[in-house]
Amino acid sequence: MADLMGKHKNKIINLGIFILAIVVAWNIYNKLGQDKAALEQKQELEKKKNVVLENIRQLEIKIDSYKNLLPAKDASVVMGTLSTLARQSGGNLLSIKPGTGERKQDYIEVPFDLVVSCANYHTLGKFISAIESYQDVYQVEIVQVRPEGEKNELTADIKVNAIIFVE
Repeated sequence: MADLMGKHKNKIINLGIFILAIVVAWNIYNKLGQDKAALEQKQELEKKKNVVLENIRQLEIKIDSYKNLLPAKDASVVMGTLSTLARQSGGNLLSIKPGTGERKQDYIEVPFDLVVSCANYHTLGKFISAIESYQDVYQVEIVQVRPEGEKNELTADIKVNAIIFVE
């Protein structure tokens, strides 16, 4: 047996080194496979984060557009705007009374009580339409109409809310 070992000593050593190399290579391959799987998981997580970040960016764009839609304004600007709209639609703004603003989550709602005299329902409708379609955001909340005078004129009590963005 010693004689056989002596004869094949180099082959046995080479076989041992070959087996050791295969074991080391196998361990390295498994480690790289685990590292690859971990990197793929991180990559998926980063992709999900990117989707969330893109959604946040889109929401910020929408918020900015709402900020532009709801510019800050004071009561005198709103009263001037409503007076101009009444005059342009053929109505006559008899009185305007600003109320106390009510703070909502992202904006303030400021009520204005208007008394408007109009020649007919069409003029009143034109005025209300002008308010609601104005570039700034106004909401017509209440309209109470009553006849006035002998010419079948109308007087309307209107509650308009001005929406003011709060930063």
